[in-house]
Amino acid sequence: IRFLVEQGANINKIDNQGKTPLFIACRKGNESIIRFLVEQGADINKDTMDGITPL
Repeated sequence: IRFLVEQGANINKIDNQGKTPLFIACRKGNESIIRFLVEQGADINKDTMDGITPL
């Protein structure tokens, strides 16, 4: 993920269900990725198509 961010990847890009990388990292409980994404400016309030936020 670090490599992708360094290459300019959009860390708030959504998948076909409206989930961001932060949302997926939170669901999987990956604390180091969550921390990294938040430090890089991931939107903690971005909701899915169902209105669910990562946190």
